[in-house]
Amino acid sequence: MTLSRSQVFTLYSASVPTEFQALLLNDGNGDPLRILAPRSAQPGGLATWLD
Repeated sequence: MTLSRSQVFTLYSASVPTEFQALLLNDGNGDPLRILAPRSAQPGGLATWLD
């Protein structure tokens, strides 16, 4: 993988549907911390996305 961590989060945010934006977990400063798996966290509109 040749992308930086920052680039991965930026590309993720720019390319996924609104329902998947809630899977981006931020730390206390608002910086991206991790991307949750859709099978583990199903907030809002994502609850039925994979049905």
